[in-house]
Amino acid sequence: MERQTVSPPNFAEFWDHLYDQYAPVVYGICLKLGGDEAVASEIFKKAFSGFSSLIECRNSHLSITACLVRHTHKVAIEYLRVKDTKARMEQVFAN
Repeated sequence: MERQTVSPPNFAEFWDHLYDQYAPVVYGICLKLGGDEAVASEIFKKAFSGFSSLIECRNSHLSITACLVRHTHKVAIEYLRVKDTKARMEQVFAN
């Protein structure tokens, strides 16, 4: 029996497909959690750029959608936490 080899996927094509298919879902989460378009845009950039390794999905039983949702939620919470902390610090030092 002859062994078949599978060529590695073209990462750029895969990334484009991932972005095209899931960007609306990810942005919707960002907008809901961020509250406005400027904040949502920042969260979206951080969420998608941080997901490029796909490690979260490779080591999980979750679907790509569930991984993206979980990852985006974590990024949004962290972003908002940092933003809130900075705002409080600025307020303290302004007084």
